[in-house]
Amino acid sequence: FKNKINISRLIVSLSPNPVNRSGHIMLRFNADKTSKMEVRVLDMDGRSVIETTMQATEGVNNGHLMLGNIAVGPYSIVFELNGIKEVYKLIVR
Repeated sequence: FKNKINISRLIVSLSPNPVNRSGHIMLRFNADKTSKMEVRVLDMDGRSVIETTMQATEGVNNGHLMLGNIAVGPYSIVFELNGIKEVYKLIVR
């Protein structure tokens, strides 16, 4: 009998925010099973500027998102995993 993880929140932590340009974001996220998490960084017009996939194993996972040379300004980051979708604001300075 396996105790299932009840995921109330996908993203546990997201830092740093604001982040310096060409830096990277470290995140911790929950997963109820092994799968892949889709990550999209959107500009304020809703255009996707970064798209990637992170491997997830059951439990708490650590991930890194390299920002490359995206422009300074506000963004949204969309995380989708196993039917759960969360959106966070991100400031690049």
